[in-house]
Amino acid sequence: MASRLFIFILLYCCHYAITEACTEGWFGPSCQYKCHCLNNDCDSDGRCVDSETCEPGWFGPLCQYYDLAQRTSSVAPSCSQTTDNNDKTCSSLQTLEFNWSIGYQFTWFRIVLAQPGSLDKLVVSLKESSRSLANITCSDQGQYKVNEKITDIVCNIRVTATRITFDFQSITTVCSVYISGGRNVALKQATVQSSDYSDLRGVYLSSKAVDGNNSGNILELSCSHTQSESFNFWKVFFNRPYDINRYVIYNRDNLRERLSGFVLVTRDSVNRSLFTFTDPAVNMDVGVYNITSKTSVAATYTQISGTTFLTLCEVEIYGDNHCSQIYFGLECNMNCNCMNPTEKCFVATGGCRSGCAAGYQGEGCLQECGATTYGINCSLRCSINCLRQQCHHINGSCEECVAGREGAFCEEGCVSGLYGDTCQYNETDLWCNKFNGTCVYGLGDVLHGNVRSNDDRLAEGIGIGIGIMCVVFLVVAVAMFIIRRCVTTTNLTVEIRPREQQSETTQYSHTENSGAQAGQSSHQYDEIILDTGAYDHITPHNTMPSHYERVDINTENSHI
Repeated sequence: MASRLFIFILLYCCHYAITEACTEGWFGPSCQYKCHCLNNDCDSDGRCVDSETCEPGWFGPLCQYYDLAQRTSSVAPSCSQTTDNNDKTCSSLQTLEFNWSIGYQFTWFRIVLAQPGSLDKLVVSLKESSRSLANITCSDQGQYKVNEKITDIVCNIRVTATRITFDFQSITTVCSVYISGGRNVALKQATVQSSDYSDLRGVYLSSKAVDGNNSGNILELSCSHTQSESFNFWKVFFNRPYDINRYVIYNRDNLRERLSGFVLVTRDSVNRSLFTFTDPAVNMDVGVYNITSKTSVAATYTQISGTTFLTLCEVEIYGDNHCSQIYFGLECNMNCNCMNPTEKCFVATGGCRSGCAAGYQGEGCLQECGATTYGINCSLRCSINCLRQQCHHINGSCEECVAGREGAFCEEGCVSGLYGDTCQYNETDLWCNKFNGTCVYGLGDVLHGNVRSNDDRLAEGIGIGIGIMCVVFLVVAVAMFIIRRCVTTTNLTVEIRPREQQSETTQYSHTENSGAQAGQSSHQYDEIILDTGAYDHITPHNTMPSHYERVDINTENSHI
């Protein structure tokens, strides 16, 4: 029974994992975001796998932002390499101008420099139309540093312009300029239409208008389509409020006149109209409608209505999240991380005018400082007393100290009598080092069971061995010298004359260190004549000539 239950659970989990996995080229909690990485190479979180390069025409976080700079009608100077989708090719210039045939609402830009630098003197100017003589300067611009070379610039002037000029005030080497056209917030959102048309190919559902396929070929079954009625409508509902400024509607390849005269309305959560557009029906054969509006703040749904058949092959609605005060990101679920905790960060990237909070850097201030840096802008270096010079990314406190140091910042040495990596050993032996715990002859290791590497033990053993050999050699040398001085055999000739027989002599040989005799006599003697010429301890032979000394001794009961 238990085994069957386990198999059931396993099959259920596998089925759940399979059904929840996004199809290739899509990601997100509801698989609602389309991959725009180069070669369509995204992971399950939308990050580009093999490179950080977006496909041409897209940029920003997870490559979700439509780039107008690469879709410009003209750019001056024309030789500029700032729109080639390559941040490593650069051009030296002072001004850069972009022109379009239709007007756009410009919200933010990204500029990539060749070298670390500031764009504080940058002047951004907008021109509403080719007939307009006056330029509108984006004076209230916010700058958000992504890193030392990349800066995001937000322009808070809401005008529909056909020209934008960047004046760097001096010759500057610029690698890339990206101009945001927003991101498609209608993609894979909930939809409904007044009726569903069907034929032998299938049903033309309302969701087909937001499936990411903008082909106008009705035979591919990729367009929404209603029945023929006097009033038809199609609606898309946003999963959260969005700030919207542009609509792109893709008509079918044939019978395009059916869409002419349509009405588009965007409303908020209380059904208040934020934006309305009515097609003037001047041109009955429009393939793609581009509609620009002043920003509709906190929109919740958009409706398109028409007469007879209503066919929509794709509806793209561009804008960005309308997140609450402290959140940003695709899902409005990421906390702002600014140096000023009350600052509202930039909704698209999480950038902060005041800079990232201490210990963080990069896009969205999400990246912690490297292992060896900390603090504001990650500009401070960890203490050399930190092990491997690694510390906490915010306050610089050491994760571990080098041997012989302690404290939060490893600034304190071990107190007297303690040693070891964390001052954990209590050693009173004077042979031990208080900083690293090493002891002469390995005493500390014996006392505390420290385990050292084979290399350490080998080096210490060789050193001790050489020292012992030197001591032994010295002791042997001294001993040999002493022995050579003391163990010297010197002949002592003794001439003994008995009292009654003065002519009899007996010779004895004496060894200095042992006092042994070569011969003995039991006779009674009253005088002994010694030859001291060769006996240097009695009279040195080099100071006294050879002669005999007469010695009177008491030989009674004595033996020689």
